[in-house]
Amino acid sequence: MPIAKAMLIKTAAIAGAGLLVAGGSGYMMERHSRNVAAAQAQAAAAQAAAQAAPLADPVLAEAPEEDGLALQDIELTSSPVLHPEAELAATGPAAPLAPTPVQAEGTADPIQTESAEASEGAACAVTLTAEPAAAAMVTLTLDAPCYADDRVAFHHEGMVFTELTDASGALTLSVPALAEFAIFVAVFQDGEGASADTEVSSLAFYDRSVVQWQGDTGLELHALEYGASYAEPGHVWAEAPQEAAVAARGEGGFLTLLGNPDLPQARMAQVYSFPLGIARKAGTIDLSVEAQVTEANCGKDIAAQVIHVSEGAFGSFHDLNVTMPACDAAGDYLLLKNLLDDLKIAAK
Repeated sequence: MPIAKAMLIKTAAIAGAGLLVAGGSGYMMERHSRNVAAAQAQAAAAQAAAQAAPLADPVLAEAPEEDGLALQDIELTSSPVLHPEAELAATGPAAPLAPTPVQAEGTADPIQTESAEASEGAACAVTLTAEPAAAAMVTLTLDAPCYADDRVAFHHEGMVFTELTDASGALTLSVPALAEFAIFVAVFQDGEGASADTEVSSLAFYDRSVVQWQGDTGLELHALEYGASYAEPGHVWAEAPQEAAVAARGEGGFLTLLGNPDLPQARMAQVYSFPLGIARKAGTIDLSVEAQVTEANCGKDIAAQVIHVSEGAFGSFHDLNVTMPACDAAGDYLLLKNLLDDLKIAAK
């Protein structure tokens, strides 16, 4: 299988920057329109599965070699009882009734115990709600009173990220929808969780690119809108993510950062959204993924996944594996070209 080339833009020689992407037609998926009833049934099934088997944050799968696609032009630049009633036998008018058993002192009343357990279960119920918002976003509200300051993984259309609840077990997030009938599942480390679904009709106007990973990979998603250069207006990335309102007006895209980087081996995701169907200006959006060489990832293999959704249809899903340069290149960046298709915008 061909390995993508790495061009060195420094005087120091750096060896072994290899990149493989698994995907292609094997990972292409068409999403047919689904009705709300089907979405609710799927959500119920997902929740049942989550409760039956605890979901640990999965490690990203390595790309199968036979499906590998080589990427070109990689540049190195600086910079989730009934109690049965006693049956009284009829023994005639003189037959005495059996005495009612007296509960032994210090033992628990079974009826009171069941009632207490039911009350405790109700008090610890986990709920998740989903409400559509502007720019094809969804507001998720998680309420888990017995999971204060606890790690929770969110799953949506192949995208996974991990977060931390607050001191009362609550959490509110704004998440980009990746399906018109969007289903979200929140799962705690012990397998408890909840699901929610909502309809996001405005997704048909948006193009979305997702890069997700686990742990400290140094990965970043960059968008250069309408010919912008780095650090200029129109350069959308983690340090300049833009507001969703910009996209809702058709003026440009925005980046959503998902996941809590302070959690060990956190699942993280960056999502770039562009209003392809309502853009006011014609032009090109250059998309790229960069990986900064750090002391944590130098000389190691890092893994990620890339998801693309366009005009409400699920487009592609790829596994990405990169061999990072040696540690003497710490501080530099690998520019992964051709991983994401640039957007060609026609003004409306």
